Amino acid sequence: MDSTIEFYSNQLGLDFTYEIYNLNQFKKAKLPKSIKSMLDKSIQTGDPCITNKSNSDSEYYKNFLLHYYENLDGKFVTVLSSYQTEFDTFDKSLIKILHNVIYDYYLQYNYIYDVTLTMVKNEEISYNK
Repeated sequence: MDSTIEFYSNQLGLDFTYEIYNLNQFKKAKLPKSIKSMLDKSIQTGDPCITNKSNSDSEYYKNFLLHYYENLDGKFVTVLSSYQTEFDTFDKSLIKILHNVIYDYYLQYNYIYDVTLTMVKNEEISYNK
């Protein structure tokens, strides 16, 4: 995700920050109610949700992109925010794709780790015989 932020900032001149919460942390986080209400829509649709400030809003308001997802480790919410960058459907698609790719790599890593650990244990058992 950090390399994505760097790409957006350096190549596109767009800046944003992100937070990843487990579901309980998100519910306790100090975020605007409008952002917390987006959670239900993201859970129901399975898609990320966006809210961009209107032109008349203060420069101190932020734009938000929220994505709820579940995996073997639990339920999580990723929140991107920016004072300047407006999020759009491309960003919604990109965050969903990134989450899927990252999780696939995570599963592959865990599989390789488990297989390696099993092999090491088997070698230790056969060595001790």
